[in-house]
Amino acid sequence: MPRQLQFADLSRVFLAIASYLIFGSWLNYNRYGARGWDLLPHGDTLRDIPYLMKDLIRRILNTLQSTGSRGGYSAV
Repeated sequence: MPRQLQFADLSRVFLAIASYLIFGSWLNYNRYGARGWDLLPHGDTLRDIPYLMKDLIRRILNTLQSTGSRGGYSAV
């Protein structure tokens, strides 16, 4: 029973993402006459995800490896 529930939940997530992409692409096509990458809703953000993840991981690692300093700032 729980396995079927997990499959149903994953199916809903997949359908929600697919619906978002399809409806957003249709809207961009009809409203702006978009083609190619411009069809994707928030296409710039989707293309930047690898760079955003790299920056996030770098930030987390720097935070974990820091020595507790204030990042080069001195008290006034």
